[in-house]
Amino acid sequence: MAMGLRNQKNKKIDGLSRREKKPEESFYRDLDAKNSSFLGFWVLTASILLLIFIALVWLAVYFKRDINSSNLEDNTASENLVSFSERLSGIKGDGHAVLIFRGEEFAKAIGALDDNFLLAGANFEIKKDSVYLKGRLKDSFIFWPVSLKILPEVKDQKFYFTLALDSLENIIIFSQDKEKIESTFDKNLNETLKAKGMIAEEIKTADGYIELHVIKEIK
Repeated sequence: MAMGLRNQKNKKIDGLSRREKKPEESFYRDLDAKNSSFLGFWVLTASILLLIFIALVWLAVYFKRDINSSNLEDNTASENLVSFSERLSGIKGDGHAVLIFRGEEFAKAIGALDDNFLLAGANFEIKKDSVYLKGRLKDSFIFWPVSLKILPEVKDQKFYFTLALDSLENIIIFSQDKEKIESTFDKNLNETLKAKGMIAEEIKTADGYIELHVIKEIK
């Protein structure tokens, strides 16, 4: 009889111990699960950030190669990289004259290669139906190269090269920077024309080059 009571007592103690252990084991299981979930979250976050960083580096390298390759493909000779004023000085006599520029030549003539120009490594991509100014914005949060659509036109006997309003990439350019770019073009072209006693007549574009038609006024 005493043996049976002792066994029942021991069973009660064992049952109580197991019940006490269960909440403790459950707590540690929950804690392990939370730690595992927390660690998984940060591993996933770090992986995503690493992929974004790799993608940005790849884009930067890709666009840099694109600009370098376009510069290499431009077969302009260094002796042709002169100012617009020097090109006009080569016109002899009065009347109509045509100046032909390839991409880098035009960038030099229009002032896009000047040290104070807003774009570094500037160059023009000229096609029959479009003109794009390419380069990297200086002192800007935009670190990737940009391709700005340019609208060429002749108005009031002057050359105008303005940033197109319908181009998505042109939207990232601040209005004051847009004005500086267009002002640089105007200064290098139209003020030089006026000083040389000439006026703008026409602009023609073709794949790889642009023609500026001018008229030298008869004195």
